[in-house]
Amino acid sequence: MARLAAGIDLQGTERRELAVAAGSTSASFATTSLRAGELVWEAEVGFCDPWPYSWGLLGQQSFFHFFTVTFRASDFEFDIEPRVA
Repeated sequence: MARLAAGIDLQGTERRELAVAAGSTSASFATTSLRAGELVWEAEVGFCDPWPYSWGLLGQQSFFHFFTVTFRASDFEFDIEPRVA
């Protein structure tokens, strides 16, 4: 895995083993710019190979650290608000 479709070069990046669901995978980590609506921030993101699941993960440090997230599971809804620094 050298370069992703997003143009992120993973050559020489740190790789870590991660436990996910009932298995494990290997991820390459790179710092990149992320955007949600008008908010833009830089965060370390893990790119997994292999990734056998049909869903992605949002990380504690790369995503949830920047937002207040409210889940209403019974209504199948959630709200995301940017954290005030």
